[in-house]
Amino acid sequence: MMNASRRIWVLCFLLLAGFLSACGMKKDYEVGGAEALSDENADASVVYRVIEYPVTEYELDYLQQAMDRLQGVVPNHPEIWSSIQSSDDPVAAAQRNAVWKDAELNGEDVLAVTMKLTFLREFSDQRGETEGLRENLRWLEGRLKDRPEDEELSSAAQGIRQLIKAIEILERSGSFDFYVRNQEAMDAALDRFRSIGEQ
Repeated sequence: MMNASRRIWVLCFLLLAGFLSACGMKKDYEVGGAEALSDENADASVVYRVIEYPVTEYELDYLQQAMDRLQGVVPNHPEIWSSIQSSDDPVAAAQRNAVWKDAELNGEDVLAVTMKLTFLREFSDQRGETEGLRENLRWLEGRLKDRPEDEELSSAAQGIRQLIKAIEILERSGSFDFYVRNQEAMDAALDRFRSIGEQ
């Protein structure tokens, strides 16, 4: 039998564990970059914080398993799924809702993979060829010298800087090469995700 002091220690440990669980301990994410989508104060640059992480074989397998679950859950929550699919704000779309809850998935993980696949599909032809983007950036920076207070120009320039940086990071990590080698499977996974919920 446990002596009294040991029982008190065990009881305190269990109470503490329950308290920490109830307070919402930090989530465990399975996809690189997914944690950025939990930042409710994030701005539009959160997209780049996600896509700079390379896609892995594990993440592709994770997405396939997630889609199997989603296909069974989405018909019960068509409006929520439609809002997730059409949202321009991935942070809002990833927040806990009935779809993610019933599918037992982290929305951040699922959306992070699809964001990476989308970027690779859209920009794989830009690898090694960012000069056109750099020309646009130089033009914007020239305009900004005359109009330093122009927020629209400043925002556009920052967006191009982030895009160039993301492309360079993905080139160095071999992500574009990985995409080219697995393009058929990766595009099929992305198309399948986008078709979930369609009648």
